Amino acid sequence: MTKKERRKEERFVEDSTSGQPFEHFYEIGDELGEGGYAFVYRCVHLRTNKSYAVKEVVLSKMESGGESTLKDEIAALKLLRGGPHIVRLYDVFFEDDHCFMVMEEMKGGDLLSRIVEKEVYTEREARGVCKILFEAILYCHQKKVAHRDIKPENLLLVVSHGDVLDRLPHIIRLSLNIFDCRMLMTIRVSNWPILVLQSELLA
Repeated sequence: MTKKERRKEERFVEDSTSGQPFEHFYEIGDELGEGGYAFVYRCVHLRTNKSYAVKEVVLSKMESGGESTLKDEIAALKLLRGGPHIVRLYDVFFEDDHCFMVMEEMKGGDLLSRIVEKEVYTEREARGVCKILFEAILYCHQKKVAHRDIKPENLLLVVSHGDVLDRLPHIIRLSLNIFDCRMLMTIRVSNWPILVLQSELLA
């Protein structure tokens, strides 16, 4: 992420602090994924017209202790905001039985699918991905957060067109999802641009 992109993201205003409901600020579009108690939609901010991936979690459908784990995930993502190559959590709305998590949208699919599509995956390409991954993991560890499910399927791409190998630093992020991270603080009990951990939440 460039300094210019980071400054741009830092100017994001959290609408949830207004007390207004989620749909007062966003228009819900296509469904991107679903699971036992979660859905992911492409949503457009009504004022800025920018597109985001929004994860809607139905709290009553979660297993015992699930809501606490969800809050741990949110705390970790907020702690990692602005870190290198880490998918951004922009805002969170809690409304009755629902939680809406406004996330950076990844449009390029996952790393494993891109490798299969390319057929030939060079050592140079692998080096570039590993470098970005290690930088993201290092930042997580510096913030006392451990990622517990690192795999190619959890590396997501920011864009879907063309070969992005020459632009890797600008397109890959590390994302943490529910059950994928654990805070390491002693006081606690818990395509190619983006790395996202999503499998358990959508399982």
